[in-house]
Amino acid sequence: MEFIWMVAEDGIPWRMPILEEPKDATQVEWEPVPCSASYSIRQIAASSKTAFALDRSGRILMLVLPTHIALRQKIEVYVNQRWYPLVKWRRPLPTDRSEYSDESGKLRRDLEYFEDSPVDGWSWEEPWRTNRDPRSFDDQGWQYAITFLGANSTNWDRQCKRHHFVRRKILRRHMRFTQHDKWIEFSPEDDSKMFVELACGGAEIMEDGEILLFALGTDGNIYRRAGIRTNIPNGTEWCQLPKIQNPSTNEEIDDVTLLAISPTLGTLICITWDGKMYQRKGISCAIPNGAIWRQIPTPKNRAVIGLTIGTEAIWCITADGMVWFARLEIDRRKMEHTNIEELNFQEVAKSGICRISLTKNDQVFCVGSEKEVMEVRTGIDSSEPSGKKFEVMKYEGNEKKRWISICAASSNLSNIPKYLLDPRVLQARQEIFQFKNTFWRKQILESLQISNDKSWEIMKDVKIEKISDDFGCENVERFRKIKAQLVVFGDGQRQMRSVNLRISEAVFEIEGERNIDCAMILSSFSGFQRLPQKYLLHILVKNEAQPISFAFTDESSRNSCQEIVDNIIRSYITTSARNSLGQSMWTISNSGSVRWHCLAEMDPKFEKEIPLSDTRSLTVPGNFESIDCGANRLVWAVNFAGDLYSLHPRFDPLSTLDHTFEYRQTDELRHELYEYQKSAIFRGFVTFQGQQKGVSAWMSKNEGAAPQFYSGLASKFWTWIDAEWRLEDSDEDSWEYSNEIDGNFEIGVGKGEGKIRRRCWIRRAKFETNKSVWAKVEGPSVKVVRVAKVENQNSVTVITLTRDGHLLLRLGVNRENFTGSSWSQIVTDSPITAFHIQKHEKIWCITTESLIIWKTLVDTEQDVWNYLDMNLPSRKVVVTQKDADICGSNDILYLRSRNVLFRIDSANLTCSDPYPMENLRQAVVNLQGQICLLGSNISIVNEWKVMLYEDKKTTIIQPRSMNRAMNFGKSIICIAMY
Repeated sequence: MEFIWMVAEDGIPWRMPILEEPKDATQVEWEPVPCSASYSIRQIAASSKTAFALDRSGRILMLVLPTHIALRQKIEVYVNQRWYPLVKWRRPLPTDRSEYSDESGKLRRDLEYFEDSPVDGWSWEEPWRTNRDPRSFDDQGWQYAITFLGANSTNWDRQCKRHHFVRRKILRRHMRFTQHDKWIEFSPEDDSKMFVELACGGAEIMEDGEILLFALGTDGNIYRRAGIRTNIPNGTEWCQLPKIQNPSTNEEIDDVTLLAISPTLGTLICITWDGKMYQRKGISCAIPNGAIWRQIPTPKNRAVIGLTIGTEAIWCITADGMVWFARLEIDRRKMEHTNIEELNFQEVAKSGICRISLTKNDQVFCVGSEKEVMEVRTGIDSSEPSGKKFEVMKYEGNEKKRWISICAASSNLSNIPKYLLDPRVLQARQEIFQFKNTFWRKQILESLQISNDKSWEIMKDVKIEKISDDFGCENVERFRKIKAQLVVFGDGQRQMRSVNLRISEAVFEIEGERNIDCAMILSSFSGFQRLPQKYLLHILVKNEAQPISFAFTDESSRNSCQEIVDNIIRSYITTSARNSLGQSMWTISNSGSVRWHCLAEMDPKFEKEIPLSDTRSLTVPGNFESIDCGANRLVWAVNFAGDLYSLHPRFDPLSTLDHTFEYRQTDELRHELYEYQKSAIFRGFVTFQGQQKGVSAWMSKNEGAAPQFYSGLASKFWTWIDAEWRLEDSDEDSWEYSNEIDGNFEIGVGKGEGKIRRRCWIRRAKFETNKSVWAKVEGPSVKVVRVAKVENQNSVTVITLTRDGHLLLRLGVNRENFTGSSWSQIVTDSPITAFHIQKHEKIWCITTESLIIWKTLVDTEQDVWNYLDMNLPSRKVVVTQKDADICGSNDILYLRSRNVLFRIDSANLTCSDPYPMENLRQAVVNLQGQICLLGSNISIVNEWKVMLYEDKKTTIIQPRSMNRAMNFGKSIICIAMY
């Protein structure tokens, strides 16, 4: 959750949750977060995870926000021993490393020291445990070597041999941060330093979990807090920055009065006593202290007394009370502002502001100097970045508050919510929400659903042969005529010709061309063509290798045609014979669209399953990157931004009942447009003409040829975030060069030799709808979600893998509470790259160290895992961290590493030889244990042929029975099966 932080006149800090669509006023109430009576706060600097407060006496306090991910630090101690002929293994010689040390052996460790309580806010999580990784240690946790001298990780052996005279093992222990949402003073060793100003930011230039925290000391020096990471929120030490030098006299300047840093980039600016501004240049992840100080201009050379920096904006307050604004330009390759030394300030307001703060998206929050009230700047957007006017935020407390400081830098707010200015908006919204959740309204909807289901059961066997109107005419079909363009291929090129479509529930006719048997229509899926701009509809027909494609000039005509076709497919599925397993598949295309595939159809004549390529599918609204389905028809998905969503269980792809779902769904996508040029004699590089090897002058990533700086988007739900296209590197000469149009391009290679060059333009777009069937589940940024195929005591196990490698278990998930209730972390010793839920009993994981581990799901909070020895086969299984899957059924696991599949029998400890498949991208299993493979096509393996080698540790595998779909796998990026 994001907050706006404030400090009241009495020194008590406050915070206000920021939500774009709160349900009621209780979700965004102003909340005091007091410290102990001995502290009086004067300023707060906050990141998305931590807030830092400055006391009036100069002390710094820290508040770590509650999180679903535990903050843990791993402590490792190496136990070293030497072999003695009579007494066997004992402590090392005095000339060796100490008995307890670090990995290098240079630092002595004392176990008694680690038995004491950790620093404030931390507590020990478990007793000492031995590392028992079977790939590196024996069953007692030891590894062996000839000598300690020069010993590194490659010199140690997991088995003791005759020439081994030393051994070591690793004792591990974790300490956990336990004082969330409480103010804690920095470590005692920092008592000697007192401060007068704080600045926190740099989230986008630092590694994940790291931030930049600068402080102005009472001695006039500027310090940076080093070592701040996710699991070390208070950092390790203070590093002093070089002092500012007067450019005219080269004398050091001690009188710095204020610091400001961008919440996203590394732009640090300070103000001196005489109102001049200086920037610390060169701040980056590699050089967090920066390189040099440079003086920058002030608004019309006036003295500055207030300053704040956003991502693309800077605001100043001068000594005469004037408020100024200037736009910032960003070099995206270097991730820094480029026009700081030549800012063009414009006057915004006469006076009335004393403290000002910007969000990450440059929205303005401030403290009014006269009445000391909170104010916001309304009307800030891409067309008017300085906004329109300052308006007072409404505080609904019982007593009047006077404010002295504000911090909005941790918020991603892109516009000012209306409820900040008028609380009555929340009251009206709450009344609507209460109405929608009334018992009688829900009961009516449930009754309608039951009646609708019964009607389908009765009507699906009724065949209507004739339709009569009021005049007694028979055999009148209700046709819909739609104009379209038929996409055909001739001479290797795509061509279009105008046609009229005549469609009803029983007829699909392309006038003058052909009639399509509606019983043969399998699916329809939309597309978008940029050059020329057309809205496409592809219709897949049984026994035809390629879909029939139509182009429309407007989106509504395409959607109308697709709705009719989907109704034809829906009608066929609901009236066909289906088995009792309810098998289904969910897929996501490379454009993010979702489809549901019915795998449960049966051939009524032969009573056998229909081939995968002949199954029917329906489009489901939404935009996602990955998806999974499980017990009780629960479906969860992750969008491109890492947000998690759950499908409302009342939504049925086969139902025609129009339920009203009003969930808000958003997503964000970066469009990349490549500009190509070729070398011409005597003219240098010129604009590329025509096409060569499928490449034209302008190419949209994953979408082919595109117009220059196109503005059209795939649907009405997409809008542009950025006002215009910009170079990815913010450098006009940021070209990549190659000698082949379809070859590998490299930056700066062969500027005088490369025949072809290209550069990348980028522009961000936002997906947004308020009528979604998907409900958002709050939590950290997610990489993938898995839903158990089997129910467990009236609940369904749902586990997510966050983008930084943590596992989270969603509690309380069932059909009634389909979004669950809360999160519980599944603690692991190392970050996870892939995982698999075995029914609801076990979880299998691949760590970033390529180790396969597993545990039962009875006690998820205990860090006790079992290892699978992957050294058993004669050839090691190499697991990639970025592109790997693990799935399986019972004791059989399937491990995918890039385009290679391994079959592992975890009970008999056998592993197969690699089974390569073309373009293999994903492997999943269904409830029956069948594995589905996504490659150039989609294949379901019903049975494997497994043969053991003589060593009985390695096997060879090949599919014995396979069901393959040849016609809808190429554009699919994710699959899920039930």
